[in-house]
Amino acid sequence: YPQTFLFQRFSTPEKDALKLFKVFCYAPIFAYICGRINDFCMTKYLPCFFTATIYAWKHLLKPDKYKDIVIESLTFLVKNNRVKTCAFVIMPNHIHLIWQAQDGHEPADIQRDFLKYTAQKIKYDLQQNHPAVLEKFKVNVKDRKYQFWKYNPLSTEIWSKEVMIQKMD
Repeated sequence: YPQTFLFQRFSTPEKDALKLFKVFCYAPIFAYICGRINDFCMTKYLPCFFTATIYAWKHLLKPDKYKDIVIESLTFLVKNNRVKTCAFVIMPNHIHLIWQAQDGHEPADIQRDFLKYTAQKIKYDLQQNHPAVLEKFKVNVKDRKYQFWKYNPLSTEIWSKEVMIQKMD
């Protein structure tokens, strides 16, 4: 399915932010950008712009090993035909994704599973290697001891080629 793969890692000196950017380009994405929306929307869900932020805007995603956990989770979702991923950016304290849920998979379930899996993997690594950092994510909440992602991530459907291009820029 992927026709083009772009991988770029770059640093922004003024913010000292390490960003990881991957773009998976599918033929339907190109068709969508060119204005043939019916070619892209082969499922009942529109593509979504999704943003998830680390709790308290902490720079948890700065180490590459935590970026790799996010990428591993996205790769799993794509390989198991839960989503098509168009683009994503990983910054030290949040991520942006453009993805589309596939038939048989609810967007809310995909988002929940993605955030839960990444949080559990990061928590395990912190327990093993950085217990002092783990303590910074301790919360006094009934259903959890630690929190890595802020509640209510942003998920907005993309309705037009102009918005798709703007979000990818």
